Amino acid sequence: MLEYYAPAETDMSQKEHPEGFDEFNEDARRVLFYCRQAVADFGGMAITPEHLLLGLLQASPDVVGRFLGSPDSIDIVTQQVRAKVSTGRRVPTSVDLPLSAETERVLRKAVDEAGADLSSTVRPEHILLALLEYDDGPAIVSCERTE
Repeated sequence: MLEYYAPAETDMSQKEHPEGFDEFNEDARRVLFYCRQAVADFGGMAITPEHLLLGLLQASPDVVGRFLGSPDSIDIVTQQVRAKVSTGRRVPTSVDLPLSAETERVLRKAVDEAGADLSSTVRPEHILLALLEYDDGPAIVSCERTE
């Protein structure tokens, strides 16, 4: 089972990569860092695809912007996803949280997307593609409604 713990520091280049995420480039690991931060800010017992999308929106808004086509759409999607994941209960970043089964599937799909793209590492674009292929994901429903 993949697990992810992001340290409180924002400079991840000084830290060793979490086991299981060596295939992710720095930008993709930044997405993971921000998705963990989203759980801290909005609550949750696991890192979900919605948290992953929030991390992507925070770390790589240009990637999502190319898909949505409008800077306004990024703000709309961010607000919609935040409203869905907000429990009002903050979770300290020191708490080690598991990835949900759905998030594990999305990240495995991102690795597959990178392989299909003949990339040596997973980039934020691969995470977005994997999220888009995730069936019935509330995170992606938000994206589809803004089109």
